[in-house]
Amino acid sequence: MGNTGVFVNRQQLPRATLDLLKRQLGITMTPGHHWYDRMTGAWGFVGGPAAGFIPPRLNLGGPLWRQASKGNTGVIVNGRELHWLDVAALRGYGIPVRRGRYWLNAMGVGGYEGGPPLFNLAQLARRRPPARQGGRRRSALSSWDLTGVKVY
Repeated sequence: MGNTGVFVNRQQLPRATLDLLKRQLGITMTPGHHWYDRMTGAWGFVGGPAAGFIPPRLNLGGPLWRQASKGNTGVIVNGRELHWLDVAALRGYGIPVRRGRYWLNAMGVGGYEGGPPLFNLAQLARRRPPARQGGRRRSALSSWDLTGVKVY
């Protein structure tokens, strides 16, 4: 396998996986420790908020764990406790955020763990543009649209 230095959900990715990601999806992963939510396609650096989105359902690394973002918000989505910047980004779109355990899919549809769909974050966010400060979005997710596709 060799040492690639790229870890996703606590597992080192083999060179063949990195080559496949680059060739088929144009994704280049930098060395370091990353977390990845297979349900939504959200990813970030371990200890931090979501940095963006890549396609969901990729077989990358191990399972997502609660403290991947070192969150302390009491808001758990797909097993990861959200970082305070994730919560601030959602609130910046006017989305009410409450403590609890939720599931969320790549289309923004979600609900309480084990329950039926109750909300659609994409629809909620479309009702109100993100909060801006000095002409720039305050959101940690500002360069990403709500469908999970990077906006260049």
